[in-house]
Amino acid sequence: EKTAPMTARLRSERPDPAFTLSMRASWDALRDDASHISRELDQFMEAGIQHIVAEPIQRDRDAWLRCGEAFAKIFEQAI
Repeated sequence: EKTAPMTARLRSERPDPAFTLSMRASWDALRDDASHISRELDQFMEAGIQHIVAEPIQRDRDAWLRCGEAFAKIFEQAI
């Protein structure tokens, strides 16, 4: 609900679709519920966000890679 007004303002000032609207999300696919991530992804896309950088809390390499694989499964279902 906070994102939509910001993206509307940015898009009104930069209507060119080549100007990508991007944001960072504090998602962690090993910690957060997949349905929560999917819901927020849908909401961000509806608000006009075109690119999202997920920021997992995982810090060791193996957990970070597992998190990336879990994200891939979530995002495949969203498409």
